[in-house]
Amino acid sequence: MTQIQANLLARLSTMSGYELTLEMDGISRELGIPTTEIESQIAFYKAHGAVQQQTVPDFEPTSVKEVVDLSGAQSIARAPRYIDQPENYRLKYDPSTEGIEKQAQIKQAIMCESCGSPLGIPAIRPIEVTCPQCGTQTLYSV
Repeated sequence: MTQIQANLLARLSTMSGYELTLEMDGISRELGIPTTEIESQIAFYKAHGAVQQQTVPDFEPTSVKEVVDLSGAQSIARAPRYIDQPENYRLKYDPSTEGIEKQAQIKQAIMCESCGSPLGIPAIRPIEVTCPQCGTQTLYSV
């Protein structure tokens, strides 16, 4: 038997008529239980109220903040994911004169880390790349 959450039962117990029928139908489809089972759980909820469960809170706020030692942490060097055959992609974005000059410097193609779009880049490093598709800026030093 699937147990419906107490907050949902509380909301259903305040409804009546066609509104209740629509909600029960939606919950029946979502949880895969018959409406008769939902009706019986609502009746039990109305008769006995919410069953209080003893729970231990996962988080207890404190006024003291722990200091974490990050001196042993290793930095993650991000390297671009190169495209093997960049000629198969359309790497011309900006039709202006300045854009055409920049596109003449393209020697490599990489995939955007956020959206996966192909990006044409020159071979110089470090380079800051702005994806024309999603607008993500990424600095590559490798």
